[in-house]
Amino acid sequence: MNFNQHVRWGTIASMRRALHLMTLILLCASLCAAAEGKKGVGNEPADAAEAKQKQAARDAVVDEERHYMVVDAFGAPIPNAALVLSIKTAPWPVRKDAPGNEALQTVNGESNDRGGMTLSHLAGNNVVGTARVHHRDYGTARCEVDISRRQHTLRFPLVRSGTEAHKRAVRGQVVTSDGKAIAGAVVHCGSVRTPGMGLVNPLFPLGDGLTDDEGRFTLYLPNGKRDDDRGDLIPLNSRYWLTVSGPEGDAYFPVSGYYSNTEAARIELPLPTRLHRLRFEAPGGGWLEEPEQLRQVYVRYAGEGNGERTFVELDSLSLFRGRRLLPGTYQAVCYRNGTEIRYHPLIVTLDSPAQLVLQLPPPATFVGRVVHGVTGKPMAGAMIMAWKASVRNNLALLTADDWKLLHELPASPELDAPAIERLGKIYGVQRLVRTDDQGRFEITRTRDQVFYGLMAFDEDFIPLQVRLDSLPSGGKERVEAGEFPLFPAAKVLVRPVFDGQNLGVYPKWVPDPAGQPDWFDRFRTVRTGADRQFEQVYWLKLNEMQPIHVPAGVRLRLRLETPYADEWAPERVEKSLQLEQGAVVEIGDLHFAASLPATVRVVDGKGNPVEGAPVRRMYTDGDEQIWSIPHNTDKEGLAHFHVHPDSRGKFDVTDLPGPRGKPDNLATDFAVGRQALEKRFEIILTEEQIRQLRGEEKSRPRNAE
Repeated sequence: MNFNQHVRWGTIASMRRALHLMTLILLCASLCAAAEGKKGVGNEPADAAEAKQKQAARDAVVDEERHYMVVDAFGAPIPNAALVLSIKTAPWPVRKDAPGNEALQTVNGESNDRGGMTLSHLAGNNVVGTARVHHRDYGTARCEVDISRRQHTLRFPLVRSGTEAHKRAVRGQVVTSDGKAIAGAVVHCGSVRTPGMGLVNPLFPLGDGLTDDEGRFTLYLPNGKRDDDRGDLIPLNSRYWLTVSGPEGDAYFPVSGYYSNTEAARIELPLPTRLHRLRFEAPGGGWLEEPEQLRQVYVRYAGEGNGERTFVELDSLSLFRGRRLLPGTYQAVCYRNGTEIRYHPLIVTLDSPAQLVLQLPPPATFVGRVVHGVTGKPMAGAMIMAWKASVRNNLALLTADDWKLLHELPASPELDAPAIERLGKIYGVQRLVRTDDQGRFEITRTRDQVFYGLMAFDEDFIPLQVRLDSLPSGGKERVEAGEFPLFPAAKVLVRPVFDGQNLGVYPKWVPDPAGQPDWFDRFRTVRTGADRQFEQVYWLKLNEMQPIHVPAGVRLRLRLETPYADEWAPERVEKSLQLEQGAVVEIGDLHFAASLPATVRVVDGKGNPVEGAPVRRMYTDGDEQIWSIPHNTDKEGLAHFHVHPDSRGKFDVTDLPGPRGKPDNLATDFAVGRQALEKRFEIILTEEQIRQLRGEEKSRPRNAE
């Protein structure tokens, strides 16, 4: 079967005549309605009739001539490519038994020598389009078409065979479980991981690859290259995150996983035999049944591929109507009125019934105790807040009047209390309770609530938060949340000053190595990563004076970090602070100095450049080591960085696949002042290390991220 047999060529003349007739009827009806509205006939005002007329014009389907440019992953024209444009009705989210998209028209054409083509086809707000392209030197792919625009660039995830970019594309074959080729399978790529786990994000709108008659495909992810993190091309030995599904209308089950661009992938699509229909419990009772409700539910299948945990996204509407499912675990999340509601995981087996129910989690009560971090004594009247989101995530913003209202709250206040409404400007509060005389608390989550975490706090204390996913609930009705030690707090007032448009800044405490209180070790061990930590203010407002908490009694320096703007150095407060509980100190304006550019060249033993090597920068700050994301070398062997003035550390080729170990040749030290760097740093790789980098030696599987 050839490409032409996979598509419907030509135009459906009878359908076009019917649509012209429908358009005339709609326009006539709208004009009549407008006329009646102007006469004031009936009870319909003129403005309502005019609105109906405008809506009818918007809904009309007309025949128009459009110009398109057919381009590859880099935006370069694909000349003389065969293209098929399919026009369908837009989805109608009106009822659960509504039909699927109705095919209206199929138009074919061929791009000219410059990749352009002009097509005449149906257009309007109620139709959608999909373009499918084929070229023997590029492959086969598809993309969505914005029918509402008169000119459109159709970008496909393809590159010309024989080019250097083609060597960096992912390629493979999609087959059935018994090895038969699957033609027309859809290959979707959402991102790419470079050596060292650098991330390549796609350009949108994003097209898909399609398999040919032999089930083969090639795909290169269109992407916007960042300035410093790699060269122009996706490096060799990168891994594409693919989701592969069968041709439209087939019952093949999708497969997801990472696939390297150093060897052809063989992807088997399973064909489930058991038909199942899923029902979703609705928050507040009953079931989710309407399409608009079901479109707010996101379902994924959790499986394994290539030794890694993978997730496959599934369409909730098709699950509701019925589809064949593999045995395994299915997870679902419902988004309703800005709230995320997670369903209990559903385990499907070969013995599962045809109708399956995704259940909301049962109510759960979390119990724990708040104590004074220094003395260990219970804290009566402390606040425990369950939250799902943050606005400013900085409780230091609470005023004396806010605290007065909070301290007047009962043990279990209503969410519409004025004190909680003020708290809601900082966090998305789901529930709040206060501790008893023994510092104990109980806080209950209902079935339709989502708690991201619990936070213990009180005036002049450092808030402590625990992420709920870290608590071993096991579906229990009562969950032990443990002990929440609160340590004394002071406040500092800072104003991050920056003249540019945007700069992400957050504060960080840097404890001094000496001069600490005798309880400092207890304070330092409270934090256990993201699951259990003191409140972290993620972003400070620029050019605005604002308070932040610091631990009272701890000797520390304050640093304002700039994590997503490497070209700007963090600002340090060199003078150590050691404040009393409740003290407020104004530090004032803090400015940010420009970082210094630095270049690392990675070569082989003969001085030839090595492309794709993952180089990280590591700062040494006392006992702390701060690592950057990997920057992959370009075709000249260069990795580009910024380094902070008056800093020291090293550049290191990290994350080489294969046997673990850190040979000395993989790193080079640096120490910089405030002047621009004159020398280029160099790292020389051995032949064995280069083979590992290029995937010529088998690597140990990594967990998907």
